[in-house]
Amino acid sequence: MNFVKNLFSVKYYADILTGHSHFKPVLAAIILALILSVKPSLFIFRTALPLAQNLEKNVLNLIEEIYPQELEINITNGQASTNVTEPYYVTVRQEAFENLFSLKHEDQNTRSKIRLLAIDTKGKADEFERYQSMALLTETSFVYYKDNNVNIYPLREVKDLTLNRDAIKSKVQETNQDNMVEKVVVIGVLMAPFFIFLWSIATRLSTFFLLALVVYLMIKINQLTVGFKNIFRYTSAISFIPMFIWSLMSFIPFFAGNILATSYLLPIIIWGLAYSGLNYFKNHQIDN
Repeated sequence: MNFVKNLFSVKYYADILTGHSHFKPVLAAIILALILSVKPSLFIFRTALPLAQNLEKNVLNLIEEIYPQELEINITNGQASTNVTEPYYVTVRQEAFENLFSLKHEDQNTRSKIRLLAIDTKGKADEFERYQSMALLTETSFVYYKDNNVNIYPLREVKDLTLNRDAIKSKVQETNQDNMVEKVVVIGVLMAPFFIFLWSIATRLSTFFLLALVVYLMIKINQLTVGFKNIFRYTSAISFIPMFIWSLMSFIPFFAGNILATSYLLPIIIWGLAYSGLNYFKNHQIDN
């Protein structure tokens, strides 16, 4: 309880600057990291983990959703051909990806569709945009958007390739033989909260350090004699309560939606508190 009381005592922060009181930045970073890790960890265990545990099933469902049963594409010696009337469009319902990968109930009556691929072996690559599709397959090229630019991949290096739904599904099952890929992904998902926690600790300590550099300048301007080690501890202590409250606010829907937009206020608040503490220290300086 004394520790909590000290956090609201100006004298406590002044004593940190002189070295008479101590504050542990690493412990503060761990506490803040635990709070910051809660929301992403809940998302991982509620959503990402069930998805990873059913990875092959979800990928096969996605193939069923996207790739038409009747479509077969053959590429021989760099030239593509199909068994369908062209131009042919491979489409997907707008909500398909979201529904499949968020484990939500699918609305099969959704009419809005996206053109994933246009197939026209009589078409030309430079006419790509008129198809209003995300990609285009012509007789000799595969055209697609990347970084808002149109990219053309020549098929001349493809000697022999046959694509149909069954072949793609078989390749997925072959790749995930003995559920090896699924197991690796599940392990990665289970370890993700730990890495998020470590990353959060590192970012909190880095933030303390950057904030301390500005406080160091304040101390130099005020011609105070304080070592950087105590400045770092002082800044970490001053930062802890505002960061703690800021982290808790991320759990409140109203504040969570605006917390990033207003995040620039946090360092201003911390520096303001630090400056007030320095004024107190300057006026009540204690001889070491």
